[in-house]
Amino acid sequence: MDKETLVYVDLDGVPHLMGRLWARVRKNKESATFEYDKAWLENPARFSLEAALQVGPGPFHTPADTPMFGAIGDSAPDRWGRALMRRMERRRAEREGTAPRTLQEIDFLLLVDDEARQGALRFAEKEGRPFLREEGLKRIPHWSNCRNCSPRPNVSWRTRTPMRICECCSRLDRRSAARPEGLGDREGRTPRDCEVSTQGR
Repeated sequence: MDKETLVYVDLDGVPHLMGRLWARVRKNKESATFEYDKAWLENPARFSLEAALQVGPGPFHTPADTPMFGAIGDSAPDRWGRALMRRMERRRAEREGTAPRTLQEIDFLLLVDDEARQGALRFAEKEGRPFLREEGLKRIPHWSNCRNCSPRPNVSWRTRTPMRICECCSRLDRRSAARPEGLGDREGRTPRDCEVSTQGR
């Protein structure tokens, strides 16, 4: 299996195409290749993704038994987030009556919603296409569309009173429930910002 993904970096709110990532599985072993885009090599603001990916022409390959480059893999979820993704895949398979997929490193990376992704890297399948999460999956709703996040007397912002997480915005926490404070939309809104007082309920 080979999967090509475009890698962008957000600089001052503007996405720049850095290069292309190819992820593959051969004999149950994962590996990846990355190549900088020509436009990035000519960009005055260019920089290397990591020490092993020094800016320059030509492809770079992951070492043996290394499924992903470190700087790119940092955008993937942690162990708990991966457990949630595997659960999501099992439930999808049950609904469709199929066998669940074995999620690879590239799947974990691209299943993270772009709005909740850590760091400045963003990913797309083709130039001009929306930034990933995978098509067909539920996206994070904008907080302004959530009835529990609308201004109302019982909304409490980061207090110590009994709280419950807003059911709608708790989707922000699906990628890595162990680190909810680090997940937020591009306005900086996180599940902890959407906590609603349970008093009077």
